Amino acid sequence: MTSLSLSTGGRGTGGRGTVARRRRSFYRAWRRLRALDGATLAVLLLAVILLLLLAVRGILESRLRAAPFLITHYESGALSHFAPVSDAGLFYHGVHLAGLSYLGPEPPDTETLRARWAEIGYDHDGLLESAVVPRHFERDLPRGLEGLSGGERKLFFVRLILPLVLAVNEEITAERERLLAMDEALQSGARLSEEEQSHLEELLRIYRAETTTTNSQAGAQANVREQIVTLLTKVDEIPVSLALAQAAVESGWGSSRFAREGNALFGQRGGAKTIAATDNPSARVRAFASLKESVRSYAHNLNSHPSYAAFREQRTEARSTELPLAGLDYVESLRGYAENKDYAAILRHLIESNRLHHFESTRLKPLNQTG
Repeated sequence: MTSLSLSTGGRGTGGRGTVARRRRSFYRAWRRLRALDGATLAVLLLAVILLLLLAVRGILESRLRAAPFLITHYESGALSHFAPVSDAGLFYHGVHLAGLSYLGPEPPDTETLRARWAEIGYDHDGLLESAVVPRHFERDLPRGLEGLSGGERKLFFVRLILPLVLAVNEEITAERERLLAMDEALQSGARLSEEEQSHLEELLRIYRAETTTTNSQAGAQANVREQIVTLLTKVDEIPVSLALAQAAVESGWGSSRFAREGNALFGQRGGAKTIAATDNPSARVRAFASLKESVRSYAHNLNSHPSYAAFREQRTEARSTELPLAGLDYVESLRGYAENKDYAAILRHLIESNRLHHFESTRLKPLNQTG
């Protein structure tokens, strides 16, 4: 009994003693901390903050890697938003949050992407037969693309970029149909809502569309219709084969450093983020967060810049037919896109020799269609 009593008492006393020792240790540490000078305290505080940030980064990174959606940035003039996207094939690569860059998985290599395409039946021959393209959008160029042979790289590049071109054209078409609906409503005597009028004014600014103004009520209605008609010459699709050909020549079929490091498919200059040429630091090409942003910016450039007014006028005239826009018809209107005097001939050769005109009638798989 004595032995049992001593043993039990020992455990109880030891527990209380442990708590007391911890309290004494805490108070000693606190007194020492208070005794430190301000500079030392600042260093310790920064160290603690850094450890906390690293811990938060690890948590966010692990969750982003496992997230079933991608955060993408859409920017067209002043219209910008972040939106969840659930299309297969989009993979998170990075997001800037609270001053820290969190990187997700690297882009897949060509073999991984080839296997991914095989799973959804996305192959070149099947594409030519069905003219329906899966909604499979890659954020970046795959690793190893520049190492493929010439013909193989071309086929790979077309399958990679074609869905993006079709998706951007789909977005433009949706905006165009909204404008047509506004115009139809105006013709029936209706007036635009405040939200519609605000949206129209924003589009006019983004697309650099200038129209005349009048103060009378009847004239104001006519002016709104004029604004819509002007926008309809700008808010329109880009010929698919033309976009593919320009992406090919400007990026070297995806092998250029600008394309690999900055998703720059069309050699556009300026912008907030640029990449300098190795041999000429003053020559800077705009970089993009994703391939799709690059395609969007290219389409917006052709649809808004004064240099491509002839391209837009020709496209407006072609709208009287119901045939798909043919890229070969527009190469001459883009002669000034590059300094090379043979640029139009180069585009024509690329379209014809690589049969890019076969993709003029392709379309994305409907959103409500599974499989």
